[in-house]
Amino acid sequence: MKTERRHELQKNQLADSLAHWIDAAKPYSRAALALVVAAVVAIFAWGYLSNQSSRRAADGWNAYFSAIGARDPRTELTDIATRYAGTDVSTWSRLTLADIELDQGTTRLFVEKKDARDELRKAAELYRAVLLESREPMVLDRATFGLARAHEALGTPETLAEARKEYRSIGEKWPNSPYVQDATQRANDLDKASTKTFYDWLAAYEPPRPLGNEPGVPGARPDFLKDPLEGGVKLPSAIDDNSSLPKLGDEPAETPAGDAPPVAETPAADAPASAPAETPAPEATP
Repeated sequence: MKTERRHELQKNQLADSLAHWIDAAKPYSRAALALVVAAVVAIFAWGYLSNQSSRRAADGWNAYFSAIGARDPRTELTDIATRYAGTDVSTWSRLTLADIELDQGTTRLFVEKKDARDELRKAAELYRAVLLESREPMVLDRATFGLARAHEALGTPETLAEARKEYRSIGEKWPNSPYVQDATQRANDLDKASTKTFYDWLAAYEPPRPLGNEPGVPGARPDFLKDPLEGGVKLPSAIDDNSSLPKLGDEPAETPAGDAPPVAETPAADAPASAPAETPAPEATP
């Protein structure tokens, strides 16, 4: 009996405790319910946004791979980098666009120097933008190497100093980067006097004007427009002055009538045989 009574007392104490805590929690029940509902909504919103983000990323990468297959993808890559700002596809679009500008600039440096330098400056700006927005080591070391190449190609004392510093930083920040060996070699080359001499020459070099760019006369050089009789244009002579061949404008020498060269006679043995007499056709019988 005592045991049963003890159990009843314990149950009553537990019930009283629960009732006490329920009464204490009643003022906060609505707030707790609101927190639960907010958590559920947040979970569903996170799932929806994640799904939308994945779909947007997939669309961006499809546009990226479609663009780089074009002959000149620069316009499309610029649009992708703007539309998908803040995503990996935007970063890689800028990086690829910078690589294209760098390649175009270095290729045209000895042909159209002004335009080439503009493209190199644009490439440097794109590489700097990638370095600011990305945290991926694979992207950062590639952008740093590209920026160093753009600065080196510009060839001024200031940009060469920046290029040397950027080449050195690759081995310091990313020792396992695939660009370490090439970057170290380029930094060592920039320390040589022969490299400085080359870039001094490049700074003073002016490409020749291409044919066909003269104002008002497309496709022709000004000296070709002059009359040869006015001077200023020396026509090339294909015949040497000491040649025994007649010169242009020389009159052919006349051969005297009595001094005509004898015509060789054909030996009788070599004369062709006379043609056989033709046989008359038989007369038709009436």
